[in-house]
Amino acid sequence: RGLHASMLQIRDHNHKPLPGIELLDMGPKVATGNITDHGFMRLEHVRIPRDFMLARFQHVTPEGEYVRTADAGNIGDST
Repeated sequence: RGLHASMLQIRDHNHKPLPGIELLDMGPKVATGNITDHGFMRLEHVRIPRDFMLARFQHVTPEGEYVRTADAGNIGDST
């Protein structure tokens, strides 16, 4: 039901990606003086605990049911 922000550990104590997490750089940037750094993360077979979901407007019950709060309105309709 859309994108949802979560918090999770992605690196170990040696600053290496944890199993199932791939971190990639998108390379040099044009016309920025290379002052910005962009990248992306891919998760493969990584389970994020439901307690790690930033859940101001929605949550997942222990039974796995997705529930939006009454005050969520159309907050999830835009990106």
